[in-house]
Amino acid sequence: MDTSVGKSITSAAAAIKTAVADGDILLVPSPNLDNVPKMHVVTVESVVLSSNDEDGDVYLQRGGDDESKRKYALTKQGLLKLAAIAGVQWDWNFSGRTDSGTSRDYISYRAVGAVQKLDGSWLALKGEYDLDFEVVDADLKELYYQKCKNWNKPQAVKDSYIESSARRDLLKFRRYKTGRAETGAMLRAIRGLLNIKGGYRADELKKRFVGVRLVFQPDYSDALVKAQVIALALQNSQGIYGGGVPRLPAPSAQGIPFSGPQSIDELRNVHPLDADDLPDPDPVPEPEDDMVGETSGETDFLKKGVSDQIKDLEKLMKTKGYAEMTLKTPLSEFSAENRLGFFRHLSAMPDDDIPF
Repeated sequence: MDTSVGKSITSAAAAIKTAVADGDILLVPSPNLDNVPKMHVVTVESVVLSSNDEDGDVYLQRGGDDESKRKYALTKQGLLKLAAIAGVQWDWNFSGRTDSGTSRDYISYRAVGAVQKLDGSWLALKGEYDLDFEVVDADLKELYYQKCKNWNKPQAVKDSYIESSARRDLLKFRRYKTGRAETGAMLRAIRGLLNIKGGYRADELKKRFVGVRLVFQPDYSDALVKAQVIALALQNSQGIYGGGVPRLPAPSAQGIPFSGPQSIDELRNVHPLDADDLPDPDPVPEPEDDMVGETSGETDFLKKGVSDQIKDLEKLMKTKGYAEMTLKTPLSEFSAENRLGFFRHLSAMPDDDIPF
């Protein structure tokens, strides 16, 4: 991560101008520096996300083996990196579960975040995410149906595979439902606040993501300012260890900055960020549209030697959270058919990406 703190409006403007000239991606509501408040400097930070999905910043959304069509979506890790350099703040007074908590088959969560504009005002927005386990169960069964529909096996075997696999994965969704819902809401808020696209090409990810934000820098030589800073520090300590916690402005339906907090009744009328425009934070892997027989991943797997196939399987087991101790036979003793079958089974499993 590269950081440069603008000690003057001129130096900050130069850093922004360089970022624009280089084609970097600005994470700022407006780069206008005309109304920066007194006793503030502008911090310009940047980060480059890795297009290698093994590094955890992105995951391959679509495109497969066709490099020209590949699109990558940002993971939780990648989005939190951007939130850090952009200075996203969370209002936990307005964030939390929004369902009644009485149903074991449904949970919904709201996360309210905000970024400070360069004129000192706040731009706030909420993200919402829900899990309906009847829908999740249907999605999982459809996924596993697509995975096994071309197998040369009796239908009863396929049906058993679909039911057992969907039941296993649904249990994982239920076990971590609160964490998934909270993370999903936070990530949707981040995408909306920072205008993050649903997918980026590999060449786009070579560019820097640039965060521009205000940093309060008072004149400590002024006795009055020094006294006020000390008083503020004590107030913040009380907010952490007791007493009231300062609240961010409530979000608007249109993302318009607020002059002050709103009541919770007003907040209930705010429309959530349109979920249709955003990818899920825990996406169910989609099979290829032209899937007939072997997938492109299976083709690559079959071209490899035994040792490389075993390495791929070990890597997949780690990614999917598949415990090695559950194997009845070591991978080195698997037949070619068993290695391919196990590869298909692991590929069909969702990643073991537990938020917390």
